[in-house]
Amino acid sequence: MVFNKFLKSVEQFPDKIAIVAGGHELTYKELASIVCLQRNRILEKGFGKEKLIGVVTGDDLYTYGSILAILSLGAGYVPLNIKNPRYRNEEIILQAGLSCVLSSTELLLNNALVLDSRVSVNQDNEKLEPVSIGDASIAYLFFTSGSTGKPKGVPIYHKNLTSFLATLTDVNEYDFSSEDRFIQTFELTFDLSVMSFFVPLCIGASVYVIPQKKQSYLSIYSMLLKDNITVALMVPSVLTYLRPYFSEIYLPHLRYSLFCGEALYSNLTSEWAKCVPNAEIQNVYGPTEATIFCLRYAFNRNSDNLSENGVLSIGFPMPNMRAFIMKNSTFAKEFEKGELLLQGAQVTDSYWRNSDKTKESFLHMDNKVFYRTGDLCYFDKEGVFYYCGRLDNQVKLNGYRIELGEIEFNLKEITNIDNFVVTIVGNKGAEFLYGVYEGEVIDSDSVLSALSKKLPSYMHPRELYNIAKMPHNLNGKIDRNKVKEIVVKILKET
Repeated sequence: MVFNKFLKSVEQFPDKIAIVAGGHELTYKELASIVCLQRNRILEKGFGKEKLIGVVTGDDLYTYGSILAILSLGAGYVPLNIKNPRYRNEEIILQAGLSCVLSSTELLLNNALVLDSRVSVNQDNEKLEPVSIGDASIAYLFFTSGSTGKPKGVPIYHKNLTSFLATLTDVNEYDFSSEDRFIQTFELTFDLSVMSFFVPLCIGASVYVIPQKKQSYLSIYSMLLKDNITVALMVPSVLTYLRPYFSEIYLPHLRYSLFCGEALYSNLTSEWAKCVPNAEIQNVYGPTEATIFCLRYAFNRNSDNLSENGVLSIGFPMPNMRAFIMKNSTFAKEFEKGELLLQGAQVTDSYWRNSDKTKESFLHMDNKVFYRTGDLCYFDKEGVFYYCGRLDNQVKLNGYRIELGEIEFNLKEITNIDNFVVTIVGNKGAEFLYGVYEGEVIDSDSVLSALSKKLPSYMHPRELYNIAKMPHNLNGKIDRNKVKEIVVKILKET
């Protein structure tokens, strides 16, 4: 259990730096003191028996202490992003049934008591004790965007999280140690953040948190360099924006460079590899429902790498995990494309209080739970998996089925522009493809002429539009819905 692992780190490394955040640093002993005081505050207010407790996601030491304090009570934490509209946070509180929310900032909420999580370090407080809870208890409940317009809850149980942490810390899959320095670049409502701070705190390593106000790509590079970061999990978008500076970037101390959350392109990774000469680079894959990531592919510096449309393979399932391809309601054979299904110890079994969505996305076969990812994939003869795009990014135009990722790959290759998105706009029977890119203006006619040599005419965008900056969501991914809105707006104005 993650909290008990943290306690072992406190015992073994009391005076070692545990976390650096908000311009301050705490040793393990000091962090334990904050956790203890926050835990007592929750108990004093009468919320010690709550199954779920909310926490407002700041980038300060108190927020991270709050998460640990909630876990110390055997409860699960529910992150609330202060940047969300108030009604969205209150909807999450309502769905999760929260009575208590910890916050290190001023926050007004109608339907939960907000406790101030800011406390003073007092190393003379009582000792924290290990917690005993069942594997079926919730470790955290994350809410993602839902197709119904309301946030959708994903409960991750301790058995799921324990399996993930065991792979990264207990079974020699990675040689992380207490000497490592992990960078935490994610907002805490994004589940990749769980790996970036739980793993180091479980092994006595140090966590360096990027300030939310400085979530620029150059700030990330600055921390990687200044603080001698050895382990970094990032979204591939970071490389896109750092690419102009690759010739100046040299990070020999980085030991692990992991990427997750978006397609990772082989050519971009090859360039990045020169900046991190001693790092093992991995493309890791996984949805929130399968606990952070559950497949991985190690980039090979000395030979060709496996890829599909320029996107690196997502590799093999991690221990205690299995992956399958479902096509026409049956398990597919090698090289047959279909929906990726995941099964194993990291997979949750449902959406929070949403039976319809649960039935749609989780299959029960042979007393096992399979999660339908919605991702189009296939595997080869060696059992290596390849990501081909989202099933909902597959469009049908004039009778042709088109994978937008294939068009995007070719446009990126022709133009050497990383941020190139293709969307479909219009009404049924009068729909057209449009390309949107970020950066310097290109000669659209020349690009489309070059594209005609690679793809059939029905896969050609009608127009290519240049924008100053690609829209991103809170998790750092390109927001495809907003890209489509931009195209609709352009069309209305022309």
